[in-house]
Formats: sequence, structure tokens, C-alpha cells
Amino acid sequence: MAESLEKGRAGKSGLARKGMWKQAPNTVVFCVLGISVLATAPDNRRLGDMLQIGIPVAALACASVQGGAKAFLGRYLFLEIGIKTPKLTLGAHPLNRRPDGGLQGFPSGHTAAATFGAVHLVVHCASLHPLAKGALVLAASFTGLSRVEAGRHTAWQVMAGTLWGWVSALICFGELRAKSRDLWRKVGLQTGFMSRNSARPDRDQRDNV
Repeated sequence: MAESLEKGRAGKSGLARKGMWKQAPNTVVFCVLGISVLATAPDNRRLGDMLQIGIPVAALACASVQGGAKAFLGRYLFLEIGIKTPKLTLGAHPLNRRPDGGLQGFPSGHTAAATFGAVHLVVHCASLHPLAKGALVLAASFTGLSRVEAGRHTAWQVMAGTLWGWVSALICFGELRAKSRDLWRKVGLQTGFMSRNSARPDRDQRDNV
């Protein structure tokens, strides 16, 4: 009897711990958003600055708990390459010019980072509550709007940052590697088939001689 009671208590405590872990991502998200607002309000530009750091950090925390930190960091590196490359290569192109006269404005890095973190949390963090997901989407959108309001980016630069952050968060390198292997395998087979066919006429000519 005593053993069964102990097993029951252990089972309940295990379920309680699982429930706490399940709610942890929601707690982290609301804490990050709440602290960002309280620490910066009513300065919208500073709030955008904090959100573009805080949201990806929350996404990294969720990925680490789920054992996906390596994949997250790979996606984040991909994100940064896609942000820095056009900024540095477009130079004085009008697309790359900021509303305040500066350069390296395409795409909006703040918006891309915030969108990347929000999309990663919404898609890859399964235990996230719908309210938390909605708050993340609003926070990422606010980050982009704050950059336009501050005169640091145009609407098109913000839209480009949003799109790039979304793509970077959803890309799956494992599937890309598998598809690239399949592609190279098909190319190799076709090349081998063509080389074999091209060698046949030479053999036929030698046989006829």
C-alpha cells in the first residue's frame, strides 16, 4: 500500500514537472516582451532595439530546451549573411539608402532579427500558447514600424527584412542537404549514362576495323 502511494506521488510530481516545462516557453516570451516594454517605454526606437535582441534570445532558449540549438544557430548565421551581404554590396544604390541619408539600409536588420525569432518560436516551439504567438507577431511588426518611425529605414527595407527573417527561420538545412545529394546523384547517373553512350561508337568503329 505504501509503495503504491509513493508511486502515485512520484507520478504526480513528474506530471507537475512536465507541466512546468511545457509552460516555460510562454513564461520566457511574456517576460522578454514585458521587460522590453517596461525598460524602454515610451521610446519606440529603444523598444525596437531591445526586441530585435530579446525575441531571438527567447527563440534560442526554446531551441536549446528542445535540443535544436545547433540548427537554430545555423539558421541565425544564414540570416546574418543575408542581411550583411546586400548592405555591403549595394553601396550607394537608392535601395540601400536610409531615409536619414545614411547607407547600408537594405534590408532592415532589426526587423529581420525580430521576425526570425518570432517565426522560429511560433513554428518550432510546439508548446507556445496562441496568445504568446500573437504577441510575438505584434512585437516583430512593431519592431519594423519603429524603424520607419525613427527614419532609419523605408517601408520597402522593412518589408525585405521581414521576408528574409521569415525565410531564414523556416529553412531546413537537413532537407536541403538531402535534396542536394539526390540532385548530384541524378547528375552523376546522367553523366555516366552519357559517357557510356558516347564511348559505344568508338568501340563499334574498332570492332568494324
